[in-house]
Parts: sequence; C-alpha cells; structure tokens
Amino acid sequence: KRREVYQFIDQIQQQNRVLRLENLLCDEGVCQAYDDGTKLYRDGRHLSRAGATLLGQKHNFYRVITSEE
Repeated sequence: KRREVYQFIDQIQQQNRVLRLENLLCDEGVCQAYDDGTKLYRDGRHLSRAGATLLGQKHNFYRVITSEE
C-alpha cells in the first residue's frame, strides 16, 4: 500500500507542488520523534498539530507552497 502511495505522489508532483517530509524527518529509515522538545507525531505515521506547526515554521512551508518556482 505504501508503495502505491509513493507512486501516486511521484505522478502528481509532475504537475503539483508536493512537500516530501521524509528528507527532513528521517535518516536511513529512522525518523526523529521530537524536535526542539516538541513531539512531532500523534501516532506512528501522522504528524501532531504541534509537530506540523513547528516544521511549517522552521522550514517556511508557506513560502515553499506559494513560491512560483
């Protein structure tokens, strides 16, 4: 199932902006659970609200999403 999701993401990123967080969160398949003392995940696969907020601010996702690049 996960492979199908990544194949779909690969297809749509040709025409849509896609944020791939695994490069920010994971190193060699191990993903960090906390950043600056903030719990990043609410469960095994989904970001917590606080984690999403922290990452969005830290990596300026608004600029990434709205830029014309």
